[in-house]
Amino acid sequence: MAKKIKRAKRECCGIYAGQDCAPMHESTNGCICHPDNKKVKRTPKPKKIKTYVITMMVKFPKQGIIVAKPTGFKQKILSGEKKHTLRQNYKFWKKRIDEINAGNAILSVRQWSGLPYRSEQRIIKSFSKGQVGYERIIMFDNATELAINTESEKGYVYLSDSGIRRVAKNDGVPIDLFRKFFKNGVLDGIIIHFSKLRYAKK
Repeated sequence: MAKKIKRAKRECCGIYAGQDCAPMHESTNGCICHPDNKKVKRTPKPKKIKTYVITMMVKFPKQGIIVAKPTGFKQKILSGEKKHTLRQNYKFWKKRIDEINAGNAILSVRQWSGLPYRSEQRIIKSFSKGQVGYERIIMFDNATELAINTESEKGYVYLSDSGIRRVAKNDGVPIDLFRKFFKNGVLDGIIIHFSKLRYAKK
């Protein structure tokens, strides 16, 4: 059986200060302090950041004979006037926003250049960790009743009529259109906030 060859222990030669230290490739017992013998640290791979997209309408839906008006959402988001957006599927968006606030993703808010799903998307603004938040919302009866989940012992808190009007304004939607959006069915969804604004205290 072949004998195992013991490798010489790497030690400091004690003369590196004078730059006479033998590097590893010249001696089996080269100085461990010599720069040639130090392990090169590998640069860690950059963390992959996901991008989640929310798209905005260019025009409000046509109301009967009334011509569809521009939403102005791009300008309202950039100016801070549109402070949030309302979406269905609370669990779906909650998971994504939690990822964003953990630093693993960004939210890219975009706008259709023309008809929804039939035109190019153009980026309005991107939000990263600490720049977005959410609240669970239930709205019914033509948006005459709106409740926010506090996620505490208080449960859901109902907003007054003035509170509902404030939500519509902060969403960048005229109150009459806001009510018409929800005239059929119930919205059990989420408010995705683009600021520190929250409607319910825990």
